Amino acid sequence: MAPIKSNEQATPGKVLVVGSMNMDYVLQTERLPHKGETLPAKNFLTVFGGKGMNQSVAIKRLGGDALMIGCLGRDTDGDNLLQGLEKEGLSPQWIDRSDSVNTGIAFITVSDQGDNTIVVHPGSNHALSVDWVQQALQANRDAAVLVLQMEIPLEVIIFTIETAYAYGIPVVLNPSPYKEIPTKTLQKVHTLIVNEVEAVQVAESLGFLKESEVQGNEDPNALVALLAKSKIPRIILTKGDQGVYYNADKHSLRHQEARKVSVVDPTAAGDSFLGAYVAGRCRGYTLDQAVSYGIYAGALAVTKAGAQPSIPTAGDLKNSGWRE
Repeated sequence: MAPIKSNEQATPGKVLVVGSMNMDYVLQTERLPHKGETLPAKNFLTVFGGKGMNQSVAIKRLGGDALMIGCLGRDTDGDNLLQGLEKEGLSPQWIDRSDSVNTGIAFITVSDQGDNTIVVHPGSNHALSVDWVQQALQANRDAAVLVLQMEIPLEVIIFTIETAYAYGIPVVLNPSPYKEIPTKTLQKVHTLIVNEVEAVQVAESLGFLKESEVQGNEDPNALVALLAKSKIPRIILTKGDQGVYYNADKHSLRHQEARKVSVVDPTAAGDSFLGAYVAGRCRGYTLDQAVSYGIYAGALAVTKAGAQPSIPTAGDLKNSGWRE
């Protein structure tokens, strides 16, 4: 299928998600510790995470048809994550298992104010190979969309974008945690979903900030407009409680306000937004509807603790006031 044009709705179909899977160990504290300080934790949770799995779960719960492509270790964490996929109704068919590397893990501290710190050990996520992804993409060339993040090896990221583009599968890239990729590869992405820090990093990698006075703390519309100078058709900038800024085309900039909620844990807010946006587009929502759907999902996600436990369902969004 041809890539989605900037002014048309997405076509219903399968969403490939190439990315990470982690076991998250979450500590809830009154506040974040200072350097060298020891604090007692008020609660401890073990939950499924990793941006790839989070986004797969979000797409599935919010009405899309997701297929996860990743790598786990042959250990207890890996077994549990695989069972977690199956409980969500996600196929484990394209989850590789490494005999030499343990499953990825993340240590997350969340304060009562909703602030957090995250330390990740990638483990088996960095054992995801080009060969495995190549087999998965060849077997699923009929996919409607491919979603990609950056908690996997750089060579796999570049290969995935290039191959999906060659197959005519539009790529939605969330460059987190940011890694610089060649400009000619980045320009084969259809939709870029970024927070402000990532937006500035991408703009710098494209050489745009050398030509402009736009900085990360200035007008978000200007930052979207700057990134829209690239060959990437869709730029979506998420700004937390300031809402979402995006382009309808190269010259039309739009903004939707955030929903006001009490923040408990922001860990999966971005993944919930992305999952809802992609699911919405694949359900035939207009661009504005899909962004609104994502805003509702991200807002609900921050009201609960943990990554995947906080990702809402389509029913949750409807109950919170979302209307098509």
